[in-house]
Amino acid sequence: PNHKTRQYDKDRFEVCNYKWSALAESKRGVAVLNDCKYGISADSGRMSLTLLRAAVNPAPFADKGIHKFTYSFMPFTESITDADVIEQGYELNCPIVAKSGYVKEQSYNSKCNVYSGTFSLDDSLNDSNTKYEEMYGLNDPGIENDIKSKEIISYLLEKMKLLSEKDKQFFFYLIEEKSQQEIMLLLGLNIRQFYRIRDKIRKIMDLDIIKDYFK
Repeated sequence: PNHKTRQYDKDRFEVCNYKWSALAESKRGVAVLNDCKYGISADSGRMSLTLLRAAVNPAPFADKGIHKFTYSFMPFTESITDADVIEQGYELNCPIVAKSGYVKEQSYNSKCNVYSGTFSLDDSLNDSNTKYEEMYGLNDPGIENDIKSKEIISYLLEKMKLLSEKDKQFFFYLIEEKSQQEIMLLLGLNIRQFYRIRDKIRKIMDLDIIKDYFK
């Protein structure tokens, strides 16, 4: 609440906050974005982000020490949806991280209202779990079409951790369907080294599944 006209509102001096909070009308508003704080209050045109709690019970030294956090103030002159407030909150919390490698150009989802929040493999490495978050209360009938692509990419990234740099390059040459002679020449391998690396990759990777994806 941004007022205290009722006792119920007075009692809620602080509410939960996750990634962003906004005071908004139909065509204007302000938002406070942050990366690790979970309490916020608003009253008389002021928004207050709770930075530390520092309770003394049951942990007498809770929150004591050096803290690092990021927050941002975002005014806007559109609706929350058109101003991309939620997207900006996610971008502040999940900055882009660049990794070297090769994947097929792929659009994971054509709709901007769906965000892939969590993506992981199970213990057997044979199945994956994806958490999708719909941000604006809209339907997205095409979401199931993107799950297979994300499963393949997650499977690929996890398996790649088991390969050396030369093994990874060998693997990509296999995906590109280069000949044995080309791979041996490009990587400076003899015939024994070629078959040793190839057999190792076959044990780790399911090449048929991955080749189907890269076609």
